[in-house]
Amino acid sequence: MFNYLKKLFSSKAPQKHYDNLFDFRTVSVDEFKTYTNGIQEVYNRKIDGFLIKNVFTPQEVNTILGNLKRLQKSRLTTINDGFTSYPMSFAQIDQGSENSTEALQAYFRSCVKFVETFPEVFGVDFEARIQEMLSAISGGREVHAPIGFEGIGTYTPFSFRNLKPEKGRLKAHCGNYFHKEFPHFFSHLSSTYHVKNQLSYFVMLQPAEKGGELTLFDVEWKDAEIRLTGDTVLQTHKGKLLDLNDFAQVKRMYIKPQAGDMIVFAGGQIWHRVEDVEGGIYRHTLGGFLSVGKNDNSIGYWT
Repeated sequence: MFNYLKKLFSSKAPQKHYDNLFDFRTVSVDEFKTYTNGIQEVYNRKIDGFLIKNVFTPQEVNTILGNLKRLQKSRLTTINDGFTSYPMSFAQIDQGSENSTEALQAYFRSCVKFVETFPEVFGVDFEARIQEMLSAISGGREVHAPIGFEGIGTYTPFSFRNLKPEKGRLKAHCGNYFHKEFPHFFSHLSSTYHVKNQLSYFVMLQPAEKGGELTLFDVEWKDAEIRLTGDTVLQTHKGKLLDLNDFAQVKRMYIKPQAGDMIVFAGGQIWHRVEDVEGGIYRHTLGGFLSVGKNDNSIGYWT
C-alpha cells in the first residue's frame, strides 16, 4: 500500500557542507515573533527558513515522548522497518482508500478526534503552541487545519514521524513533488490554499544520536522536477543529471535542530532529505506542511 512512501528513504552520511547556502535564520522564540509576516516571506523566498530554539521545554518534550512510547504499537502506521508514523496521513489514506466516501469521511473525523484528545493523551497542548507560533508570523491571518472533503472533519495538522536507528532515513524530495503523487487530496487543498511552494514545519522531539540531519540541496523545484530511479539523481529541465550524493556536483547545507526546537522552511521548493539515523535512539519529530489561503485571510496546516 505504501510503496511510494517506502521510496522516500535512502542512505548517505553527511560530509562537506555550506553554512550560508540558504538564508536560514536561527532565532529565539521572541525574535521569531518579530517576523510578523514571516510565513509570506518564506513563501516568497525572501527568507529560506527558520530554526526556532526552545519552542517546547525539556519537560514538555519528555512528556510527549513518554506518552508516545506508551502508545500501542498497533496504532502506529508502519511504512517500512525503519519508519513509523502516527496518525495516518492523507498520503497514506490516499493510497489505501480508493477514494471511498465512507473511508474518507471516517478519516477526517478521526483527524478531529486526534487533535481534540492530544492534550489528554500526550500531556501537552501541542496545537495551541504551534498556533501561537505560526499566528505570530501569519500577517494577521487565522491558522487552522483545512476542512475535509464535503465539509466533514479536518485534515490532521501534524503527525509523528519516527525514524529507527540504523534503518530510518528520508530520501530526497520537495513538497511540490507530492502533488502529482496524491492528486486527489492536493486538488481538494488547492481549491482553498496555495499548495504550490507549500512550506514545511516540524518540531524536533528527539534528535538522532548521530546523523538524522535535515539536508538542503542547492537544487530548486524550478530547476528539477524529475527524480530518477535510485532516488539520488535529479534531472533538470535542460536534461542535465544531478547526483545528490556527488559532493563536487551538488552543494548542501545541514540543519540539526535539538529537542524542543522548531523548523519552518521552504520545503515545497528546496530539494531536501533526512540523513541516515545512526546510534541507539530513534529520531522523533512532530509536524507537517502549511501555506497561505487563496482568500489571503488564513493559513492552513496539514499532514
